[in-house]
Amino acid sequence: MKSYIFIVAMLLALFGNAAFAEGSTTEDQTAELRNMWEAMSTMAMLEAYANPTTAAALQARFCRDLYDGLLDNDFTKEQAMQIVIAQCNLRSLLLK
Repeated sequence: MKSYIFIVAMLLALFGNAAFAEGSTTEDQTAELRNMWEAMSTMAMLEAYANPTTAAALQARFCRDLYDGLLDNDFTKEQAMQIVIAQCNLRSLLLK
């Protein structure tokens, strides 16, 4: 979290003056702020996904959603479980 705050402060220091220069329009300022927000959001998401606990939780959620979706689409519990086991084992091998 501290690194995220530091990154935000650095981006504002580097690009803040350019975004709010006298000659720039409101649309330019809005576009610049939107671009900075998207960059910071992407960096925060990548930091979160790099955490092994978060990655495992995302994989577990994916597998559960897949299972529920298969049941909703008239697969039997056994068929759904076989598909989930095959898919999630493949995903776990790819994530390592």
